[in-house]
Amino acid sequence: MSSLRIYTCIFSLLAACAALAQPATIPLSTPVEQLARDALGTQPGMAVAGAWREGKTSLAGAAAGPGVAPPVTSGPQATLFEIGSISKVFTGLLLAQAVEAGELRLDDTLGQLLQGKASFEHPQVAAITLRQLVTHTSCLPRLPPDFRQQGYTAANPYRSYGRERMWAVLGRLKTPQPAPCEARYSNFGFGVLGELLSERYGKPWAELVQERIAAPLGMLNTMQALGGQAPRMAPAFDGAAGASLWDMQAFAGAGALRSTPQDLLLFGRAILAGRQGPLGPAAERLLTPLARFDGEVGYAIFLNGPPERRTYGHTGGTGGYRSVLTIAPDTQEVVVLVASNAQSAVWRMANDMLVGRYPVDNAPYTLAPERLGDYAGVFRETQHQAWTVVAQGGQLHIHGTGQLFVPLTPSGPDSFNFGTRAKAVFVREGGKVTGMRWLARGDERMGKLTAEPVPAAAWLPPEALQAYVGRYRAARFDLVVTAAMGHLGVQLSGQERLLVYPVAGQPDRFTWDTVKAEVQFERYPNGTVRGLVLHQNGQVRAERVD
Repeated sequence: MSSLRIYTCIFSLLAACAALAQPATIPLSTPVEQLARDALGTQPGMAVAGAWREGKTSLAGAAAGPGVAPPVTSGPQATLFEIGSISKVFTGLLLAQAVEAGELRLDDTLGQLLQGKASFEHPQVAAITLRQLVTHTSCLPRLPPDFRQQGYTAANPYRSYGRERMWAVLGRLKTPQPAPCEARYSNFGFGVLGELLSERYGKPWAELVQERIAAPLGMLNTMQALGGQAPRMAPAFDGAAGASLWDMQAFAGAGALRSTPQDLLLFGRAILAGRQGPLGPAAERLLTPLARFDGEVGYAIFLNGPPERRTYGHTGGTGGYRSVLTIAPDTQEVVVLVASNAQSAVWRMANDMLVGRYPVDNAPYTLAPERLGDYAGVFRETQHQAWTVVAQGGQLHIHGTGQLFVPLTPSGPDSFNFGTRAKAVFVREGGKVTGMRWLARGDERMGKLTAEPVPAAAWLPPEALQAYVGRYRAARFDLVVTAAMGHLGVQLSGQERLLVYPVAGQPDRFTWDTVKAEVQFERYPNGTVRGLVLHQNGQVRAERVD
């Protein structure tokens, strides 16, 4: 028996981490004052929004919570924030510079670059290339298999993981298949890439960032090690609770930087300027599409929309911070938003700005309710991504892997809309639905109808969900069950909260769609929920302790 091992997106712009929860969108041109204010809502912490528009920089800050002072938005004493996975774009740019200079090639392999430093038990790991690392197609897992050992703490999870340990794990690792794999977000892969660059140039990753990016662009407030600058950090929160800063060794290239929106605007403007700007041809190379991943991905940076109207960007997050960088060449805009609360709205706002850039057409259409059953099913795009469609209450509901269900309304004979944010167009063969095209965020993706089971319901009434809410204790971990917006979420000790969905024909049983695991709730004879059983490679029972 083993505990549930689910890792969600710590630093990414994946749609799975920005569930479509509301039809409204946010224009990229929204005033920075509103962006900063909306990022926090009622959560404590600091937020700063910055924008480069019409050749001018604007910055605005907001603060909430007892004793939290307004942030300093500019100058040498500007408030610092952890920017998490936006650091990956710096790692991608370092690689783009190296490739542009002819010092590295995208097809260089781990075996070549680590010769004499690591020995590989499995040739397919040695064959992983720099191209595959920088596009998340390396087949490496999100985190190494020994991540939660040897000094791991949930409050500061990356602090004790060093380079030698990383090389040793790579030497023993066996991937499920030779690369390239279907793109899956990998902090492990970017930790490896950052350390490879450090090995190649004989300098720490953070020093390379300073010498090759931050100093030339005048980014005076971008750093990994804080030293005497620690008092400038925005106070970190996770909801109402305080949070710790995250320190990194071998994972520096995946998410170690601290910075300010003012500095990130300088970074975005340099990318926007292309080969004629201060970064030269490497800025253009950075944006080159290299693989499919939630749209496309270049050298770590995500690309959405058609070639003539691209949006480039990345989000970031650590234990107490959220951030977003968005670049729009067609309007010559750069928008940055950071907040010092992990429960802030920053990631949702990033998604809302992106879908607002690429609205889909929407027209009212009348469809007989009895036709809705035609469209129910699981439509799989890749091994790890699918859309699940459920008919409930005279309406279709849809969710992507790991997301909330959202309602769809008919917009044509075989098409349904989520407002102007997204459109599902069902494909028929021989009169039967066999697939679905999903149009959202300037991209079109295709899912094929499978025989996978459909959840019993898209949502459950609050009174039904409330029966499960509470804390459950197993021998080695706790599970916290929460309810919101008609869905149950389950969080294991030290992990992220993930959604579960009701299993058809099995009352009180719920399943994850991000991992092969289910949870079965148990009741007393009077109907009160008393405990649960976690089913994954065996069974683990947990008693309710609240």
